[in-house]
Amino acid sequence: MPYNGFRILDFHAHFPTNSGERLNASLEDEYLDRFDSEKLKHLSALGYATEKKRWAAWNMQPPFKERLEDTEIMKLWDEDRKNKNIDEIVFVTGGGNENLSALVSAYENFSGFAHHSPEEKDAPLKLEKAIKDFGLKGYKILAPTVGIPLNDRRFFSLWQKAEELKIPVLIHFGIFGGGAGYAGRLNCNPLILEDVAKGFPYLNFVIPHFGAGYMRELLLLGWSCPNIYTDTSGSNQWIKWLPYEMDKKTVLRRFIETFGTRRVIFGTDSSFLPRGFIIDYLKEWMIIVNELNLKDGDIADIFYNNGHRLIYGGE
Repeated sequence: MPYNGFRILDFHAHFPTNSGERLNASLEDEYLDRFDSEKLKHLSALGYATEKKRWAAWNMQPPFKERLEDTEIMKLWDEDRKNKNIDEIVFVTGGGNENLSALVSAYENFSGFAHHSPEEKDAPLKLEKAIKDFGLKGYKILAPTVGIPLNDRRFFSLWQKAEELKIPVLIHFGIFGGGAGYAGRLNCNPLILEDVAKGFPYLNFVIPHFGAGYMRELLLLGWSCPNIYTDTSGSNQWIKWLPYEMDKKTVLRRFIETFGTRRVIFGTDSSFLPRGFIIDYLKEWMIIVNELNLKDGDIADIFYNNGHRLIYGGE
């Protein structure tokens, strides 16, 4: 059943696996190599405290304390999706490529992305296996965790493989983590992707969270490269840290003016239960697109068609 008359595809969610996956493992290991574990625990505590405040501001319940099997979590996620009238959800991470593939393959309304590190020596082959053998639909990279510039020639074989596979590549640039997170590491600035996007013009890149604090840089990148997309995911709290007045309505309007409505994709960054799909983000963006007087066709593109087109092709 459509939500407000529109089909909804969440292009950006994270499966809350209990596999022990650490998406920021490289950052933690690097920190421990230079400093000590007590300081890391202190920073982690600051981050968690900030997240708790954000959850409270959005009336979100904290994560389940009990550990459930991934298959049980998946069942609960599917129930949540149905209860909230969400058509399709894309998990961009979920305990490794094989684990996520096994989970989403049992449900027709879920799909998943490969999410191994691009720095792995066999990253291109691993990506091909994830797409061709495991049935995953795209590739997710956390740019601030990568220790080599993303425009380095060492990654060209990876971009070439992704282009051959005709999959979207979603790359998180900008701030990473909660309070005491990262804001200016190597690869935080999305403009580092300009040469890559021009060198592989048939490969579509999705930069989430409107650049997560690097809004100006992403607008310039999107102006320069028509194969650059953005998504609406997350709370977009980075807006509060800009040195000038800005709100979500203005952010979306600016991106539509530069990217057009066919290169903006709806996402939430949803993850843990019992919160599940963050319905309040959807409600807020629905209000905003109506305030901007977007046509129904443009709204349908943002909330469903654009994401579906990147994954499955078509017009």
